[in-house]
Amino acid sequence: MIISLPNQLPDELFFSRIARYVALSGISTSDLQQQLFNNSRISIHPLIPPLGNNGVNTYSESLDARYQQTLGPLFQAGLPAGNNTIKSIMASNNASMLSRFWKLPNQEGQQKHSLKSCAKCFFEDINEHGIPYWHRSHQIPNVFACHLHGIVLDKQILLNRYHLAVGLPSPSVIIHKAMRNDIEYAQFCANFIRESKFYTKEELISFILKRLNSLGFTTKGNCIKRTLVCNSLFLNATSISYEQDYFVPISKIDFRFIRSLLSPIHFSHPGRFCIFLYWLSQQVRFKEGFVLYYKPSQPLKNDIEE
Repeated sequence: MIISLPNQLPDELFFSRIARYVALSGISTSDLQQQLFNNSRISIHPLIPPLGNNGVNTYSESLDARYQQTLGPLFQAGLPAGNNTIKSIMASNNASMLSRFWKLPNQEGQQKHSLKSCAKCFFEDINEHGIPYWHRSHQIPNVFACHLHGIVLDKQILLNRYHLAVGLPSPSVIIHKAMRNDIEYAQFCANFIRESKFYTKEELISFILKRLNSLGFTTKGNCIKRTLVCNSLFLNATSISYEQDYFVPISKIDFRFIRSLLSPIHFSHPGRFCIFLYWLSQQVRFKEGFVLYYKPSQPLKNDIEE
């Protein structure tokens, strides 16, 4: 049996397409999970969900197309070489193995998951597509603002197991303008996830080291000037909103943060390296004038309308 999910809408999360299928078809969450994953009680992570065919049901589109609608490419960029790729793990439907990547080492017990939405995107999506949906760019770790409208995102906590029961975004009656730094970080991340081509952590590290060297953050012996980097990174990282203390340096001399991030043998969570790359983009912007997945602050739709 071929599972025909609704066609992807602009910037739509793959998880959102499944949620739309549930809403439009009337099928129960447990029945759909049984059909898709042969497990009615599986806990589907909204950002890196299982993507494989289960031998009975198949999807009507390619694995790569489904993968590009998740945050898998971001998690892949922090994965050391020699490991199974995030895409292959997602294709295997191994939910327990996937949990090793989104679980944070500084948290104990069951972690709560959430999805974020923009109140203005909600109404625009209804006007343009007839239905609201979850945007992939809104779900990137530490993104608190909509990169299009510059307002604070709404956050919805998911149920412990049946994440699909969250349904689709709900309208918000309270709208707050986001801080400028949070808007710029959101714009950086939206550009980054569209354009990033890092397939291993080694590629990511090589890119970072070349940029650090060109910006004067390394010595003649190609050693990183840790004190200079950590001091600047700490000030920049703590100027934006962040979801977990684990994602930012704890001080101006948190050398362990840099060492872990640039270690070729340890996995780096996107919540960490996106903040580091955003900091690096600021240095590039101010010192060199070339682009590192950074585009000068785009006019917000609010500004255009006004």
